[in-house]
Amino acid sequence: MHASAMHKRAKDEVLRYSLTATLHIPADASEKHLIRIAEALDAVWVTRRDGSDRLTAELTVTANTAEAAIAMVVSRCEDNVKGGYLLAVSLSDVVAEDADLVGVAELSDLLQVSVQRASTLARSPGFPAPIAMLRSGPIWHRPTVARFLSSWKRRPGRPSVSRRQSLKRTQLRRTAPNPA
Repeated sequence: MHASAMHKRAKDEVLRYSLTATLHIPADASEKHLIRIAEALDAVWVTRRDGSDRLTAELTVTANTAEAAIAMVVSRCEDNVKGGYLLAVSLSDVVAEDADLVGVAELSDLLQVSVQRASTLARSPGFPAPIAMLRSGPIWHRPTVARFLSSWKRRPGRPSVSRRQSLKRTQLRRTAPNPA
């Protein structure tokens, strides 16, 4: 798969790319020299086997395309690796720079309700399922919540007693364990 096709995205979306650069360096390069290279490259980590002439560095850059990210890493290596040269660059990971995620607190802001009410609404039928459950709670993709908001019929006040009982039964069914 072509690197630019790895992530379906908006044309102007900025992505965070993780790339691995393999460099040729003198086998007798000192630890101090390796640290200077790592700092100059702004590398997440670097590694070299004892006595090897190969240095592997993990770099993270933000760019609009994979090609631009690779060009940035190549440029960093050419500008900052003295006494060595770049052998290869590979793309490790691509993540949206602004993943546009919301938790319950952000959800309450979007819905203009209390955190408790947002949590209750999030468990109601018709609300989008969270994309992940963290120890801190569920998280949603903001555009999914925005679609829900566009069709949400907000009614002021508390739901009627019969509606609350119906919601409670639905919630109990959703949380009840499935028989094995």
